[in-house]
Amino acid sequence: MNIKKCFIGIFITSLIIALTALGSIGCKTVVSTGPSGEPVTNKVVNAAAIVPIINGVVPVAVQVAIIKETNSVPYFQAATVVIDTLVNSGVYDPARLQAALSGLKVSNQDAVLAIQAGLSIYKSFAAEAVAAKLTQTEYATVLKAFSDAVKQGLMFSLTPGGKAMTIKVK
Repeated sequence: MNIKKCFIGIFITSLIIALTALGSIGCKTVVSTGPSGEPVTNKVVNAAAIVPIINGVVPVAVQVAIIKETNSVPYFQAATVVIDTLVNSGVYDPARLQAALSGLKVSNQDAVLAIQAGLSIYKSFAAEAVAAKLTQTEYATVLKAFSDAVKQGLMFSLTPGGKAMTIKVK
């Protein structure tokens, strides 16, 4: 059995589950009063609920990509710098984030998919967040979680000496 294909299958399954769950887990129910005094139930996006989804998908995706091609480590390191720079400068627009990340070059398509997984979750969150008129703090919470999840995947993929771990299957 090819361990790399197994990891990729787990990653794709996790991404599908996460994106499906985003519609319900990432929301909280708010009850307000309608114009005629009747109770109105609305689902509002919840930034704190999105973070576990990102933490469940992105680190695994990063690890899969690094196992497949160890030279993708600098790409992930650069991606975290890009994300952190945007967060620190107050830029939360998904299109600007995607443009900044697409400027990073890497030959490993699994590395690109790992970053795109986190970006897809963030885009889904941002679309709902605009409608819910969330604060900049809530955007920052989710983007920071994205960066931290990439860093976590890196941490689990590197030896204490900073070299990428590899898996050999006999």
